[in-house]
Amino acid sequence: MPKVSATILDRISIPSPCSADWDEMVGNEQVRFCLHCSKHVNNLSEMTRKQALEMVARSKGRLCVRYYRRPNGHVQTDGSMHNQLYQIKRRASLLATGAFTAVLGLASSVAAQTSAPAEESVSGSVLKTDANDNALPVIDLRNATLKATITDSTQAVIPGALLTLVNQHTGLEQAAISNSDGEHRFENLEAGNYTLKAAATMGFEASQLQGITIEAGQEQNVTLQAGNGDQQIVVLGGVMALSAEEPLVIAASANDLVTVKNLIAAGVDVNIRDKIVDATALDEAVNYGNREMVRVLLNAGAEINARSSRAQTALMRLDDDATDELVWDLVAAGAKINLRDEDRDTALILAARYSKPEVLRALIDAGAKINAKNKEGVTALMNAAESGLLENVKLLINAGANANARNNNGETALDLARNSEQAEVVEQLEVYTASK
Repeated sequence: MPKVSATILDRISIPSPCSADWDEMVGNEQVRFCLHCSKHVNNLSEMTRKQALEMVARSKGRLCVRYYRRPNGHVQTDGSMHNQLYQIKRRASLLATGAFTAVLGLASSVAAQTSAPAEESVSGSVLKTDANDNALPVIDLRNATLKATITDSTQAVIPGALLTLVNQHTGLEQAAISNSDGEHRFENLEAGNYTLKAAATMGFEASQLQGITIEAGQEQNVTLQAGNGDQQIVVLGGVMALSAEEPLVIAASANDLVTVKNLIAAGVDVNIRDKIVDATALDEAVNYGNREMVRVLLNAGAEINARSSRAQTALMRLDDDATDELVWDLVAAGAKINLRDEDRDTALILAARYSKPEVLRALIDAGAKINAKNKEGVTALMNAAESGLLENVKLLINAGANANARNNNGETALDLARNSEQAEVVEQLEVYTASK
């Protein structure tokens, strides 16, 4: 059965949801300030999917979020379910979230085992003799495996679901949590008939699959489709958890240069891409602005223009940690300056929102097209203006950015600055446009 892969956005989780009341926080629907923990809480579900993806990808694990998870397990974005979601009682949402957190604690637990039948040894092997009381070959009844995959009605996999496997003969149960691929392998099973259950969670109804026959020494693969519930789950504010699973990417994201060097020396693929965070070690090194690590990875053969699932390259990961020297290192290694991602963004368009003026200057000097537009007609200047980055706005204007360019909605950089209440940028652009 084909899988619908979850994006980095759909793989996030909040291990310890915050008990603070969103309605009592100060701010708007996208971001509010929590007096309880003195942090800004970002509502991913009130952002566009692009905005939410960018925020999560660049968060470095330092992000407090709130979001709605749809019945198929995906995080809801664009605010399109805003009115419907408010019909859910908040108390019910709190209970559902708390129950899901408690369920996660069962991941490593297994129900108590009953004593083995008299004819079995401790290892689970059946001891038999022939008519002359001669021992026959030992048959191990506990070497079977069941690989279970849980999906929704659209065949999208469901991570973090509570699975319970029940031996129909003995009644013994084993509990587990589906991984990021919606799977779990139940190993060392006794041959026999089983029932697989999925608990109600994340907006799904409880489901089960009966009559699964597992034979000794074999692996059985089954897929359990969860029933679609009609409720969304509101995941309240808390520190987001999104951890890589590939050692090299983990080391790079931890700025652990020694481990990165040791793994490369041990033969680890320098271009391996972690499917959880959708990044290579080079992506993470650039994201953290670690110039020395970038050089080590490039010297080891890291592909400078390798693309993520969103078609982004390492050069597109530049943010407030980056320097102009880092930009020139990447350009010297062959980074293509005007490549575009799936949203038609270039490195300059993205950097205008996330990086410093010297980074923008380096990109422009390296040949970045200053008035390039993305799929929405947004330019680098528009991004800088909307984000209130006055110095970036000044640099782009002085470098020749067209202040009168309009996006697909007919808005200029000045319009976007006014809409987002960026007073200093508005003043700067008004002075500039008045002088033209």
